[in-house]
Amino acid sequence: MAQNQQRTEAAIMQNQQKTDSEMQDIRNQIGQLATRMNRLESQNQGKLPSLPELNPKNVSAMTLRSGKEIQGPEPPWHGLLHWLFLSKVSTHKRLKLNHPPGPKPWPIIGNLKLLGSIPHQSLHLLSQKYGEIMQLKFGSSPVVVASSPEMAKEFLQTHDNIFASRPTTAAGKYTSYNCSDLTWAPYGPFWRQARKLYLTQIFNPKRLDSFESIRIEERRAFISSLYALSGKPIVMRDHLTRLTLSTASQMVLSNKYFAQSEGEGSLPTFEEFQEMIDTWYLLSGVFNIGDWIPWLDRFDLQGYVKQMKELHQKFDRFHNHVLDDHQAKRKTEKDFIPKDMVDILLQYAEDPDLQVKLTRDQIKGLIQVLFLLIV
Repeated sequence: MAQNQQRTEAAIMQNQQKTDSEMQDIRNQIGQLATRMNRLESQNQGKLPSLPELNPKNVSAMTLRSGKEIQGPEPPWHGLLHWLFLSKVSTHKRLKLNHPPGPKPWPIIGNLKLLGSIPHQSLHLLSQKYGEIMQLKFGSSPVVVASSPEMAKEFLQTHDNIFASRPTTAAGKYTSYNCSDLTWAPYGPFWRQARKLYLTQIFNPKRLDSFESIRIEERRAFISSLYALSGKPIVMRDHLTRLTLSTASQMVLSNKYFAQSEGEGSLPTFEEFQEMIDTWYLLSGVFNIGDWIPWLDRFDLQGYVKQMKELHQKFDRFHNHVLDDHQAKRKTEKDFIPKDMVDILLQYAEDPDLQVKLTRDQIKGLIQVLFLLIV
């Protein structure tokens, strides 16, 4: 028994040492990946390297490191061949990275077949085989998966500015004005400016306290509606949803821009607007195959892009009506004082010192996310 216990303890110590060594290797891999991405972002991407001038100064000889002199002149195309060869070799060395372990991808679909119907459970099972950090391939896109608190800290804290942006997908393009809100916008000047706007101008404590009367009024209306239905079965979810949406509408828009019945102008009914919000959340989380296999995107095999475009048209009509109404009030009133969050946003957009000037679509995207944040 004592010998077995000693063997077990020795095996545990050996395994612990191996695990610590693997953890350090993984951290080094993440550091290399973050450094590489940082360099790529700092470079002027999208441009091909310029071709060198061939023999620009009529050089007739060149001296190697060994001291041997090579007489020329060489044919002009020799220099081009040398440049192409050296460029290929240096590029190969520069792109060589120590990738995390992972299953071998299939052609075209990559590792999508391994996700199953419950992706997070499938990823957990894969992490037990390949470790707490692994690389998969979803279609043509490489995906690095962290499956432990330590690895999550590396991505979300140590190298958070490198991995902060979400990938651009059809949902961000079609339902959020081409990634013009805090949900989908890439980390950069626009995102930081929008975040500062929300924190300092819209959701600061003083501003939120000024909307207390609206919240009290809506709560009273909510309780009155429940009292009128006393003795009858009710679905609390519907009433709580109406309370939340009505309060958000008053705080963001200072008006309830809802039609009383379907087909009444360009405004949706309360039920239609709630359905629009629910659909937005649904489409933002769907797995659109065109995002991962780009050449399939044009076919819209699942029909999600069509639904996204239809939803965008509904939101766009609503936002245009709200903006036109608010801008008309701003023009007619002297010494205009902002009354709601849209007024604050429009006033902020007129600031000449903004680092990123806001377009109309960006303003719509920021208004839309206000509803999503509150509701």
